Amino acid sequence: MITLNENALKVAESRYIRNDNGIDDIDWDGCCNRVASAIASIEKSEKDREYWKEKFYDMLSNLSALGGGRILRNAGTPSGKILNCHVLPLNDSIEEIGEFIKKALVVNSEGGGVGCVPNLRPIGTPIKTKGGKSSGLKSFLEVISNVLNVVESGGNRRSGLLPIIPVSHPEILDIIDSKLDHSKLNNFNISAGVTNKFLDLVEKKEKWKFTFNNVEYGEMWASDLFDKIVDNNLKSGEPGIVNLDNMKISNSFYFSPISSLNLCQPGWAPVLTKNGVSHMEDISIGDLIWTKDGWSKVVRKINRGLSRVFRFRTNSSVFYGTEDHEIVSNGEKVPVNDAESIDSITGEFKSDILIDNQTIMDGLVIGDGSIHKASNNLIHLYIGKDDHDYFTSEIASLITKYRPGLGETAYEIKTCINYTELPYTYNRKVPDRYKFGSRNIVASFLRGLYSANGSVILSKIGRSRIQLATSSEVLAEDVQIMLSSIGIRSYITKDKNKKPVQFSNGIYTPRDSYIINITWDRDKFFKIVGFIQQYKNDILSKDLDRPRSKYDSSSVKETYEITEKEFISEETVYSITVDNNSHTYWSGGCNVMNCGELKLSSNQSCCLGSIILPNFVSGGRTNWSGLEDTITTLVRFLDNALDYNKYSFTDMKEATMSCRRLGLGVIGLGDYLFSKEAKYGSEYGINKTNEIIRFLRDRVYEASSKLAEERGSFPGFQEWAYTNAKFVKKLPARIRLSIKNHGIRNCTLMAFAPGGTISLIANTTSGIEPLPAKAYRRKDRVGERLYIHSQYKSLLEEGKEIPDWLVDSLDLSPEEHFETTVAIMSLCDGSISKTQTMSSNMNFSTLKEYLLEYSRKLVGITLYVDGTRKDQIITKLSDKEIKTLIKEKKFTSSLSEEDISCNLGMCEL
Repeated sequence: MITLNENALKVAESRYIRNDNGIDDIDWDGCCNRVASAIASIEKSEKDREYWKEKFYDMLSNLSALGGGRILRNAGTPSGKILNCHVLPLNDSIEEIGEFIKKALVVNSEGGGVGCVPNLRPIGTPIKTKGGKSSGLKSFLEVISNVLNVVESGGNRRSGLLPIIPVSHPEILDIIDSKLDHSKLNNFNISAGVTNKFLDLVEKKEKWKFTFNNVEYGEMWASDLFDKIVDNNLKSGEPGIVNLDNMKISNSFYFSPISSLNLCQPGWAPVLTKNGVSHMEDISIGDLIWTKDGWSKVVRKINRGLSRVFRFRTNSSVFYGTEDHEIVSNGEKVPVNDAESIDSITGEFKSDILIDNQTIMDGLVIGDGSIHKASNNLIHLYIGKDDHDYFTSEIASLITKYRPGLGETAYEIKTCINYTELPYTYNRKVPDRYKFGSRNIVASFLRGLYSANGSVILSKIGRSRIQLATSSEVLAEDVQIMLSSIGIRSYITKDKNKKPVQFSNGIYTPRDSYIINITWDRDKFFKIVGFIQQYKNDILSKDLDRPRSKYDSSSVKETYEITEKEFISEETVYSITVDNNSHTYWSGGCNVMNCGELKLSSNQSCCLGSIILPNFVSGGRTNWSGLEDTITTLVRFLDNALDYNKYSFTDMKEATMSCRRLGLGVIGLGDYLFSKEAKYGSEYGINKTNEIIRFLRDRVYEASSKLAEERGSFPGFQEWAYTNAKFVKKLPARIRLSIKNHGIRNCTLMAFAPGGTISLIANTTSGIEPLPAKAYRRKDRVGERLYIHSQYKSLLEEGKEIPDWLVDSLDLSPEEHFETTVAIMSLCDGSISKTQTMSSNMNFSTLKEYLLEYSRKLVGITLYVDGTRKDQIITKLSDKEIKTLIKEKKFTSSLSEEDISCNLGMCEL
C-alpha cells in the first residue's frame, strides 16, 4: 500500500474516508477495503469474491487505478449511488420538463452530472394542446438552473448540467449570450451543437436557417453566427463546441444513436401493428409494431406540434415525415432529405391466411366494378369468357343476377362497396377498412383486385413477374403498402402515356399507367393471395415449379433510389420510441429510424475509473505488463460497479444495463510525459501519447471481450453491426476476431474525465491535461496561496536550465493543445475532457481559424482564454515573482483540494 502524502490524506478524509452512518473506515486503507469488498460482492462465488476483493484492494491502495469519486465515496455505504455521468431526456411537453427536473434533482443530489440535448420549442411557438404560446427554451433552462441551485452533494459542490444546443435552434444566440453574465445559467456548461453542413456554410459565407420541427424561424449568415461563438469564447470561455456529425462515429451508434431533434411523422403515416396497418396517431405506448427486429414495443410517443411534412417516394416504398427524419439507406442511418435511396422492409409473412369471400368480391369491384346511374347507382361487373371461373369460385354466391339490359356480360353482384367509392378508375383508391384491415382482409381484398387487373408475365431469360396495372397513382401506393404489410415485396414501374388516339368524337390521350410488379415473392403471393381465375393460378404454379433462372436466384434488392420528393402540408407530427436494438420500424414499406432517440440514449449512465499513469513508469521505462493487468482488473471493477449501483429510477437502470457503458480513462498524462522527457504536444510527445492511449484502447477491448466470454455480451450487442462500426474497424484483427467469436461486455469502454479530485489522491496532474502552471497564485474565499511544481522548484534552486519538455498549459501553442486532443480522440470511443487553454494575447481571427479547423476533427472543444473571467482564481507567476517567492519560502508543492478545482466550475470525478 502506498502512503498518501499529507495533502492527499486531507482530500481523502474530506471526501472519501467515511466515518458516518455506521461506516468506520478509520483511514485510507479502510476506505480501499470498503470499496473493494462492495464491488467484489457482485461476484458469484465466495472464492471469486475473495480473489477479486484482494485484486481490487491492491489496485486502489497501490494507486494503480481509482474508481470515480462517487465509487470511492458511496460503495459499501447505505447510499450505494456510485455512478458519475448520466444522460436525461428533456423533451417538449410540460410533463417531460417536470420529469427532467425531478430526475436531475435526484441525480445531482447523489453527486452525478447530467448531460442533455434539450428538445424544447422556441419562444412564441403556439401550444396547440393547451393554448397560448411557449415561453421558450431559455426560460426553461433558467427555471431548471434556479431549481438546481439548492442542490449540494457531500457538502462540497453544486449541480452541473451539460446541455448541447444545436445551432439550428432559433434561441441559440440568446442562450449563448446569457452565459456572458456569470450569474445566469450558472449550473450549465453550454455547448453549441454544430454540423459539418453548418461549418461548410461558414466557410462558403452562405446563409444559415434557424428551424424547429421543420418550421423556419429566420436566417443569418453562418459566418456571423460562428463569429458570435468565437467572440463569446474570448469573453467568457463559453459556449463549448460539439460536432454532432462526429459524435455518430461510434461503435454503439447502431444501438444508441444520436439523432436530430425532429424525427417525426404525421398522424396518418402508416405503421404496421399486429392488427394490420394503422395510423401513427392511433399508436399507443405499449403497442407492438413491426420492425426489422420483429415485433417491438412502443415505449414512448410524443406530440411534437406543427411541422412541415414531405412525401419521399421510391419504386418500392413511400415515406411521409419531416425532412430531417432519419431513414436507413444502404444500411446506414441518414436524414431523408440528405439520402439518395431508402432501404425497404416487409412485414411478417405467415401462410395461415383465412380468406373472406365478401372481401374478395369487394376487391374485384374496386378493380372492375361499374355503376349504372339510371338504375339507382347499381354496382355491377362485366364478366367475360376469360373470367367464367367466377361462377364456380368462392364468390359465386355473390353474383346475384344477370343484367343483359346493362350489357351482354353484365351481372349484378352483392358488395360492401358504396357507389361513391367507384369514381373514374384513375381516381380510385383502396377504402380504409380494407387497407387498414387484418392480414386476412388484406390478402382477400388483393385476391379480388389482382383477379380484376392482374396478370402473370413469363420470361425465359429474366425474372417472371406478377403485375397489376392501374391508372390511379393512389391505388398503386395503397396496394404496395398492403403487399408489404403481409410480407410481399414489390416495385412500381411507370408506363408513360402513349400517343393520342383519334376517335370519331375527338382525340383521346391515354393516362399514365402504374404497374406494381412482384418478382422475388411470387411464391408468397401464390400461397396467400392468388387469383380467382384458375388459368392464372396454373400459369403461376408452373412458373414456380420450373428451375430458377440466374436472375431469380440473385440477391433480393433492398435499396431503392428516391424518385420523388413532394411537400404535403404543415400539420401535427408525432415521434415514437421503440424498444429494439436497431431503433428502426416499418412505415410504408420503408425502414425508418426510431423517432425519439436522444444523445447517448435517454436515461443511460456511465461508470468512471482512471489508470494512474505515472505510477507505471520507473527510470523512464513503462511497466507494460503491470499496466495490462491493472487495465483488465479495472474493466471488471467498473463492470461490477454497474451491477452494484443502486439506481434511483427503474428506467435509468434498464437503459444502463442495456448497454453497460464504461468510462475508463487515465490521470497524470502530463506527469507521465515528464517522466519520458517528452514535451506535451510536440511530435515526440504526441507519439508517446499515441503509444500509451493505443495500448489502453486495445487492452480494454480485449478485457471486455474476455469478460463477455464469461458473463455474456451487453444485451444490445449485434455482431455484424458492432464489428462494422468505424471505431471497431480500427482495432487490431485479433481483437475484432475475439469480438466476433465471444462478443463484448460493454458497448463503449473509454472516457477521459477531468479526474480533478482523484488526481489529488495520486498527487499527479489532472486527466489528460498538461500541468496547469509551473507556478501560480491562487486567490479565493479561503485566501491567497502560492503553488510551484516540485520538479520545477528543484531545478530553479539548483540553478539548472529548465528543459524544454517541462511545460505548463500556458507554455503550449494552440496547435500543441489541439493536436494532442485529436490524437487521443482518434483512439477513444467515448468522451474526453480537455481544455484548450489559450494565452491572454489570443486574438479573434486566429481563434476563429483554430475553432473552424478543429471543429471538424474533434467531437467537442472546450476553450479557455487566460484572463477572460473577472473572477479568475489562478494567475500564473512571472519568472521574477517566482525567484523572489522561492527565496522567501512561500511556496507549497502539494496541490490542495481547492487548488485543483477549476474556477469555471468542475464536477467531482
